[in-house]
Amino acid sequence: MQQHNNTMTATPVIRGHIAFLAGVTWEPVSSRDRRNIKGLARRLGADHVVTYRYRDSEGQAQFVAGLVRRSTLTLPRKIKGLYSLGLLIAS
Repeated sequence: MQQHNNTMTATPVIRGHIAFLAGVTWEPVSSRDRRNIKGLARRLGADHVVTYRYRDSEGQAQFVAGLVRRSTLTLPRKIKGLYSLGLLIAS
């Protein structure tokens, strides 16, 4: 997994008790790191992580992890769920 010097911030769009996050930091995940994705996210400073699996142009399974540091988000206390608003995979 690449380590970028970013703040892992996202922009929340609030709807009721749910926050949809735009601008989530997406990182490629190696097959070795998939076994302990939460530990890897913690080492990179994220406290929330989501993974997405897709097939590349050669048909091989690839994984990316969306990393968020909730403490950098200004969310109301009533928020019960965080969801990624979008993901674009382009070569």
